[in-house]
Amino acid sequence: MAKFLLYTCKLIVFSLLFLTACEVSEDEDVIAQIEVQETEEGSFTFVHKDTEFFITTFFDHALEYVSLARESDRGEWERIYRETILEPFRLIARGGKHRINSLDEGNFRYSYRLDEYESYINLIKERQDEILEAVILSLNESTELLPSKLPINIFLFVANPEEAYYNQYVSGVSGFADKDRNIVIHLDPISLDIDILKYISAHEYHHAIVFEDMIVNRRPLDFLEQKIIMEGKADTFAQLIYPDTHVPWLDQLEEEEHVWNIMKKVMEPDSNLSVDFFRGNHGMRIPMASNYKIGYQIMQDFLENNPEVTLEEWTAMWATEILEKSKFEDRFK
Repeated sequence: MAKFLLYTCKLIVFSLLFLTACEVSEDEDVIAQIEVQETEEGSFTFVHKDTEFFITTFFDHALEYVSLARESDRGEWERIYRETILEPFRLIARGGKHRINSLDEGNFRYSYRLDEYESYINLIKERQDEILEAVILSLNESTELLPSKLPINIFLFVANPEEAYYNQYVSGVSGFADKDRNIVIHLDPISLDIDILKYISAHEYHHAIVFEDMIVNRRPLDFLEQKIIMEGKADTFAQLIYPDTHVPWLDQLEEEEHVWNIMKKVMEPDSNLSVDFFRGNHGMRIPMASNYKIGYQIMQDFLENNPEVTLEEWTAMWATEILEKSKFEDRFK
């Protein structure tokens, strides 16, 4: 199990890696100056810019699920998964009240490919130091730009092998954040890209900041805000920190106007239309991650037309104002 210690000579010790400030890369030098404490096995904490971070890994919980599932009938596997992984997560994240349901949450579904899942877990555990270092570096950089006033929880899980196609598309890293400042990240060891992990950590951190502001200022969380503008803001923020990291979900959308028109129909007050814009819909000619692409383009238009607006200001700005001042729809006239 990885251990993090800080000495006066700025030496940080990993279980498999020794780094000194006088012989390291820039990233390693930053890590060497961060005091990360392992509060219990698999749980870590550190503070930067008065923001307190708590990181919890669920890798050993996943191994426990595999072990117990092998000893049980297939019909018991979902229950075992809930008890070994979902319930411990709920207890930490929201006092037992988190919304996650293993039956409908993609990477949170229980895996029935036990051998493959166990292989995934062991591969992730072998890279745990590297993974933790990447997440910590990203959160450190994110806090430099935009400090949080409240503590933030980060939960690291092993991805479900049955979600391999989706996980490959996102370079082995998927995540979300919620209004209680919980950041959840799933890791697929087969396609895991550490640069993307850093990017996603920054992306989800910005979501946590936006949720924090929305609660304080009672901003509405409608479709435009949650599914489009928030994603555009988060990617814009992550790009500020990692401008050289290419993420496929920001590639130019070919039928931008067509997709935007469908989005507007979904946003109509009496609309019953439901579309998964991230997963895409081939029949409706909606590519994967369309909401991310549109949201990011709106933000780029907004910043081009409003260069005087600061990061803090556009982070807190309402989605309707961002859309209006972006003049995004002018391109379709």
